[in-house]
Amino acid sequence: MNQLFIPKRIRVEVDKIVHVRRQLLSGGCDINFKLGQNLSPSDVLCQGQKTSGFWMVHLASELSVRVQDAPKFLKRKIGQTIFQGEILAEKVSRFGLGKKLIFAPVDGIIESYDCSAGMLKIKMSALAQKVLSGVYGIVDAIDNSSNSVVIRTQATIIHGVLGCGKQKCGMLKVLKNESNLVGSSQITSDLRGKVVVGGAIAISEALKAAESVGVAGLIIGGIDIWDFKAVSESLGLTSLLVTEGLGSISIGRDIFAPLSEFDGKFVILGGSERTLVLPGQQPASNLPINPNGAGSMAEIKTGLKVRIIADPFYGVQGLIEAVDAVESLLPSGLRSTLVTIATERRKIRQPYQNIEAV
Repeated sequence: MNQLFIPKRIRVEVDKIVHVRRQLLSGGCDINFKLGQNLSPSDVLCQGQKTSGFWMVHLASELSVRVQDAPKFLKRKIGQTIFQGEILAEKVSRFGLGKKLIFAPVDGIIESYDCSAGMLKIKMSALAQKVLSGVYGIVDAIDNSSNSVVIRTQATIIHGVLGCGKQKCGMLKVLKNESNLVGSSQITSDLRGKVVVGGAIAISEALKAAESVGVAGLIIGGIDIWDFKAVSESLGLTSLLVTEGLGSISIGRDIFAPLSEFDGKFVILGGSERTLVLPGQQPASNLPINPNGAGSMAEIKTGLKVRIIADPFYGVQGLIEAVDAVESLLPSGLRSTLVTIATERRKIRQPYQNIEAV
């Protein structure tokens, strides 16, 4: 039998030397690093004040009054400062039997009231912010044009097959297991700003909940094609990484294992690049360089770990147990060499064109 080869997909790269880009605060900030400096995850790259924008309160609606009457219930005048939790407006019911209180949702200045829409505008106070390195590494470049710093670091790289969204950083949170079906009830407020590992698939309501809560990123095995189209076109706050493909597919064990080990640690998700960076946990001075490159093809042989890329077993992984010595006639009328793949649940025979090495 002639040698047979199949594509080799790079799914996980361990101890890879990469460059990560950390965005600095816009509008000017105090820089605390220099070119060539060794960094630790807790090192502060920059710090400064950042204006958080505006907060709109539908004053007339919440007080159940006419839009022109709402301002007289304010406890602060336009232009005055108010702090979160203080009484913003108070309406006493007729005969004094009850009252309606509205509390300030944020710290800020009461800027204006729109008499036509009944909306009160609060300019939010500037917040003291700082950007941490998040990784062990060395400052290789300072990009003034994009207001960012480029850090060389060692990391494990997870490669997905689909993704969308901007680069997001945050603590990794693994919800359950690789086969978990993510519903909206699992997306809670404590996941705000985190990169969440979901499971086999996230239903559309869960994707909307992640956006509403402010989840930084979501990692799942599979996704409905229409949900992916909607998410990729919305340009929302939550970035997405799909590791396996379309439909409900469990996250592969080769990917879920390192994700589980990084639960609660800082990661960098590149949605549009379809990558997840798991930064190394050792100091920059000890950065090794892995000289081994990954090939694009792998020879079919027993013991090779493969992934099926055709229905009905799309995404299933296993080890090649046997390779037929002669070709078989397929239902399609074509002839091909069949391989026997031992998975956790069963043995599956597939044409060699339907598998890839992982």
